[in-house]
Amino acid sequence: MSDNAAHDSRVKSLALVAPWLHDAAICEQAYGGAEVVAAKIERGQRARSRFEETGEIDYVPVVSATDERAAMPYDIDFYLNPARGGIPAWPNRFAVMSWVDWLTFDSIALAPKISQPTLLVHSEQAAIPDGARRFHAGLAGPKDIFWTEGGQFDFYDQEPQVTLAVDTVAAHFGRTL
Repeated sequence: MSDNAAHDSRVKSLALVAPWLHDAAICEQAYGGAEVVAAKIERGQRARSRFEETGEIDYVPVVSATDERAAMPYDIDFYLNPARGGIPAWPNRFAVMSWVDWLTFDSIALAPKISQPTLLVHSEQAAIPDGARRFHAGLAGPKDIFWTEGGQFDFYDQEPQVTLAVDTVAAHFGRTL
């Protein structure tokens, strides 16, 4: 959404809840260093070439506690628990060719291009708090940041984070639209 707001004047206000906002340095920190990131980009480029030649998509799990090839090789309850996000309709697959776009995308560099009123709802326990702070600092337009408590996945389906985020976003859009 930050990219959309930066490039589409029809977007009149922006609210981001527990956003993952990264640049190259944050990717290197999050994914194990420059060499690991470069290797993922290279695998992504090979997968893209294979797709362009054959139409076949190489997939790995998005999340797995046992498969080190996974995009997130961790035991993440939200994604693996059928009572939360790990529902049968979710295929838990990540297109390897997506690494290129994901790891080279710089959402923090978009902030100076965003002049619309912007709200961030985030916490120290959510994903990439430094990215959220840096993105917020770089915004060109009116901005607000609501710093609260809760882990990344709490904002997806846990109270009180969901209601707190929804109420804060609704108030922001009420003021800015």
